[in-house]
Amino acid sequence: GVPIYSNLKLKRQNHGQLPFLVAWLNAYAVSAIFNLFDLLVIDYLVVIGLHPEFVVLPGTEGMASYHDFFFPFVGFLKGLGFGLVPSLLIAFFTSRQWTKELDHDQVT
Repeated sequence: GVPIYSNLKLKRQNHGQLPFLVAWLNAYAVSAIFNLFDLLVIDYLVVIGLHPEFVVLPGTEGMASYHDFFFPFVGFLKGLGFGLVPSLLIAFFTSRQWTKELDHDQVT
């Protein structure tokens, strides 16, 4: 939702023009920022740093993996890769010039 909204807003600000590369970079940057927020705030600060009880699964208390910084980082890198295809699709649909073609037989 947010990358689509961001691209459409960028397109409006540029008088209906949005090159594909700009649309892709914008959509990918928005998704990468969400991914970075997940890594830094949710994974590192909340889960590893604050370590509240609700994130601990029953029977896994005291496991070393709850203090592992590498596993969330690998997930962050995977998220960067997984963000490529949706960003390309968003760029394709938001950078197009959508026009309604008229049926010349119906025009009077």
